[in-house]
Amino acid sequence: MSGIMDLSFLTEEEQRKILDVLKRDERLKKEEDRRVRKLRQELQELRKKGAIKADTDNSGKKCARCRESLGWFINAGELCPKCQHKVCKKCQVLQTSGRRKWLCLVCNKQMEIKARTGEWFYEKIPQVNNAKLVGTDLVRASMRSGPPSRGKYVSFSN
Repeated sequence: MSGIMDLSFLTEEEQRKILDVLKRDERLKKEEDRRVRKLRQELQELRKKGAIKADTDNSGKKCARCRESLGWFINAGELCPKCQHKVCKKCQVLQTSGRRKWLCLVCNKQMEIKARTGEWFYEKIPQVNNAKLVGTDLVRASMRSGPPSRGKYVSFSN
């Protein structure tokens, strides 16, 4: 099976409506891509701001995120449970899930990006065949490939 659906039974009006939905979907995907790109830029800024190497001798005396000096007893810093960098209290983000769990700013932003983009889902499912079309990509390919049985197919390019 080639992964293309037979859409020859659709009327021109039905095809037009499907194409309108596909155009709207494309516009929404572009908006979502801009939003995700902005989140990724924020993550890069957080990484640059606190770029610290674990092997430097100051790594235990400064926060790995904001580079503030850490105290001996008060705000001595704690290791992020995920990345194991030592961070101060203001660079810790409390998680909303029940107990007092926290992550550093960078790990929290990474988790937020995965949640908002759906990356967590694609990490969990096995990639059996990357060539298979799904969702709107499948409908677009089907609209392009099939021979028109009831008039011409409407082009969905802008």
